[in-house]
Amino acid sequence: MRWLGHAERISEERVVKRLYQNTPEGSRSVGRPRLRWMGDVREDLRRMGVTNLRIRAHRRDDWKTVMKEAKVLQGL
Repeated sequence: MRWLGHAERISEERVVKRLYQNTPEGSRSVGRPRLRWMGDVREDLRRMGVTNLRIRAHRRDDWKTVMKEAKVLQGL
């Protein structure tokens, strides 16, 4: 999740930002959909009750609070 906050704050021209925001084209194969990193992160944030991901990531102090809450929930 720390990387997510960083990726949200970097400029739109950076390759990392374009890859992070990109959605794959084409059709998926038959069967259960593959697990995605962003899906896991969104589920973790949902369980924590975090809303407005993009806004909170741009506010560094707010994002630090979210990261501290995540550590407490994981027992770190």
